[in-house]
Amino acid sequence: MSSADRRQAEILELLYMHEKCNVNDFVERFGVSRRTITSDIVVLTRKHNIRSKSGPHGGIEIDRDLKTDEVPYLTDFETSWLKRKYDEAEIEEDRIAAHSILRRFSL
Repeated sequence: MSSADRRQAEILELLYMHEKCNVNDFVERFGVSRRTITSDIVVLTRKHNIRSKSGPHGGIEIDRDLKTDEVPYLTDFETSWLKRKYDEAEIEEDRIAAHSILRRFSL
């Protein structure tokens, strides 16, 4: 997995954890340029319900109201992470849940 893929996965995770983030937050966190983060956001908006707004009250956030006809699929990173969790699962219910998610959302 490339450093861009890892960074984008972490950006997505941070967006799900926080109400709103901004480009400067990510620039500081990852030590990359604004242009790099902006490119990452463009890539992520193609696959996920993310909206961004410029200005003093702007930011980047998960658009929980956005409806899309696109079928959601797991990224390569998400698939490999879930496979690891499946292998590490200590109880059968966790393995069944991981397997179900993999089967439903993996390409």
